[in-house]
Amino acid sequence: MWAIYFQLKMNSKKKTLKTKHTSKFKYLAATLFVGILLYAFVNSIIADILIKKSGQCVKAYIYKETSGGRTSPDFGYRFYVDSKTYNGLMSRNEVNKVGDNICIVYYIGFPDFNRSINYFDKGQLSCDCR
Repeated sequence: MWAIYFQLKMNSKKKTLKTKHTSKFKYLAATLFVGILLYAFVNSIIADILIKKSGQCVKAYIYKETSGGRTSPDFGYRFYVDSKTYNGLMSRNEVNKVGDNICIVYYIGFPDFNRSINYFDKGQLSCDCR
């Protein structure tokens, strides 16, 4: 009799532990998902607004071409601000190739927010870094 009670009690504890681990995993997955969405929002919409408002132009150079895989091919570019190196990506086009210099705009307060000048419509930003 005690053996059956003990067995039922142990099975109940195992289920409780599984439920706790499952709920922790769901909480972690939801937090990660929200974090990714928040990062995407900040890096796209907010960064564009900040760059348009307080952007600084600088010359960069294209240092690599990525094949893209599931996305379109991109160019990787590098630029320097205050002796630090920053990287960015831009869509590949017919005009540029690896080794070319391009003009990019970065947010003064956070240079990791940067875009190629070609990303913006003509007239939105004016740069003279050629």
